Amino acid sequence: MDMERYFRYGDGDFSCSYTYTQPHDLQNFSMHTHENHELYYFLSGRGVYRIESSEYPMRPGDILIMRRAESHYFDIDKTVPYKRFTLNFSESLFDGIDSKGLLMRPFYERELGKGNLYRKSDFPDDTASRLMARMLSPEADIRTEVLACLPALLGEIARVWRERRQSEPEEAPLSYRIVSFVNDHLTDELSLDAIAARFYISKPQLCRVFKAATGSTVWEYVTIKRLIRAREIIGAGTSPTEAAGACGFNDYSAFYRAYRRQFGHSPRER
Repeated sequence: MDMERYFRYGDGDFSCSYTYTQPHDLQNFSMHTHENHELYYFLSGRGVYRIESSEYPMRPGDILIMRRAESHYFDIDKTVPYKRFTLNFSESLFDGIDSKGLLMRPFYERELGKGNLYRKSDFPDDTASRLMARMLSPEADIRTEVLACLPALLGEIARVWRERRQSEPEEAPLSYRIVSFVNDHLTDELSLDAIAARFYISKPQLCRVFKAATGSTVWEYVTIKRLIRAREIIGAGTSPTEAAGACGFNDYSAFYRAYRRQFGHSPRER
């Protein structure tokens, strides 16, 4: 293994990790989401990153962005070492320097699972790579380096995003349309029969397409997304009982158990 300095860091504004994993230590990754946004930098390894219904074969130097609650996981080849940098942050980190929210537009102003990947060739020069290198080998402390580099890096990403918006959108594949439909109807009375009928496919085909696209079953996906939404509105002042009903849970005891499993505490705890 090389002699680079790997690290983990976290505080109230953001958390990050620069990690190297040997093949014998690699675990299977499962579909998950975050409460904050994520910037992911792939340095070495082999695999396909799956975000919502999209697949991104990874190359060294690739950058991925995921907004909060956007489901993702890495379908990794466990025969080769894996090196990556991940950074999770809230947009409040930019209070006072980005009042118009321009840096966050590539995260919000796109459909789920679309436009997540930025390759080295997408950038006009090596500015993005140099900013990433500074965060990986900080000359000052990690917090100072991230606060200095992240806004500039997101500015580079936003520039590429603006250029992409000039292109015509591609026709959405079946898996993307299904996942989008589920996200648009999370609080409705969803059923496999209704979803399958909506897209003129069988239930087994629906389950296969959804599992291949997201790495989870339809109900695992729906439950996690509903729980995340419930946690958000509870944090905004809604009672747990009201939040459960508003987010599609008809049985509060089932909601309570699922919430504890997902977050490690009850809906009334923070």
